[in-house]
Amino acid sequence: MQRVAVLGGGVSGLAAAWHLARAPASAAREIIVLEASPRFGGWLHSVRSDRGDLFELGPRTLRPAGDPGTATLAMVRARGPRVHELGLANEVMTASKTSPAARNRLILHRGELNLLPSTLGSLLFRRPPPVLDGAVTGFLREPFVPRRRAAVALDNDQYDDDDDDESVHDFVARRFSPAIAENVVSAVLRGIYAGDARKLSARSAAAGLWNLEKKHGSILRGMLAAKPAVSTV
Repeated sequence: MQRVAVLGGGVSGLAAAWHLARAPASAAREIIVLEASPRFGGWLHSVRSDRGDLFELGPRTLRPAGDPGTATLAMVRARGPRVHELGLANEVMTASKTSPAARNRLILHRGELNLLPSTLGSLLFRRPPPVLDGAVTGFLREPFVPRRRAAVALDNDQYDDDDDDESVHDFVARRFSPAIAENVVSAVLRGIYAGDARKLSARSAAAGLWNLEKKHGSILRGMLAAKPAVSTV
């Protein structure tokens, strides 16, 4: 019998083991998931405070777009004649883009919950929460921040030989401010990727913003010049 070891019992490891178990000839395999911690799930877990408040850590939502989104939804609810593969259909909670759960984003900063602005107008014309101190100044100066030499696009839209990737944290800190990168972007990316903004590639995880700098020299100028639909992540 073939033995397959999956290193890590986080979301990726558990998903890999699950797909291996469903693959053809899976009955001839022994699948072992190796996890160093005393629990499975990786970044995904729940913590309840002394007051009874429930905090979900790690990625909290799924954005079912494209083929990966279709495959994810297929695991938790039926598609056509298929049966529920994970039996979680009754536990799936949906939220519209206009619901309070989708519009209200809060970040815990220095022991206080900070409600993030939901529109550009609320950011510019209302007093920002403490977690966004310096954000308005950072946004206003961004069009005047010179782009990295490596980000200059060639005529064929390819990177030159000097091109070098950087982390999302460094990219945002350079274009806006270190505070925005540390206090906001770090929290957002942990919720999306369950990853560290200092280790995630800007060229991959923030390709839309990276390309705006490459082509227009500024993220904000690029957004104004681009078509309405611009992917930022």
